[in-house]
Amino acid sequence: MGVITLHNIPAKVIKINEIEENPKPGTSYIGQKYLIVEVGEIPEVMANWTVVKVSYVEYPEPKTIEYELFSEKRKIKVKYHSVGFEITGDLSVYMKE
Repeated sequence: MGVITLHNIPAKVIKINEIEENPKPGTSYIGQKYLIVEVGEIPEVMANWTVVKVSYVEYPEPKTIEYELFSEKRKIKVKYHSVGFEITGDLSVYMKE
């Protein structure tokens, strides 16, 4: 389970960071570990800070995805492809006052 911190629509790629369950005071609930996951289709509109459980498979070798953003050609390598999502809420669920 993690929180979406990047949504790269042209490449159909999302970045999912781990959630720090009990962060130290003054630190973020968003952890440093993350996965870059290719999504075949965006199952629902998932904004940054959406918390998801994702099922995925690992490619035998990283896949290069080429896409265009604002008329600029770009490439990104991904190691994982999603096979399912469960949206569990947003990051505010984990934040305690």
